[in-house]
Amino acid sequence: MKKKGKERKHYWTELRNLSNFHHNLKVLNDKNGVLIVDRRPASDKNYESFLTCPYCLGFFFSDEMWHHAKVCPYLDKKDLN
Repeated sequence: MKKKGKERKHYWTELRNLSNFHHNLKVLNDKNGVLIVDRRPASDKNYESFLTCPYCLGFFFSDEMWHHAKVCPYLDKKDLN
C-alpha cells in the first residue's frame, strides 16, 4: 500500500477503532477506567450514555449516533437498499 494512500489510512483507522473497542469493553465490564470515544461531549457524561457504531466500532454519545450512522465511512451504502 502507498505510504500516504487512502487504503492504508482506512486500514489504520479500522485497526485503531478495533483496539479502542476492546479497551472500551474492558472498561465497561470492570466499570473502572476511561472510555476512548470518537467525539467527547463538552460536559461529562455517564458511560452508559454512549453507543457503539456497528460498522466502525467507534463509541459515540447516544444523542449524536443518528448523525454518525448517516456518515460513517464504514457503512456500506448497498445495505440501505
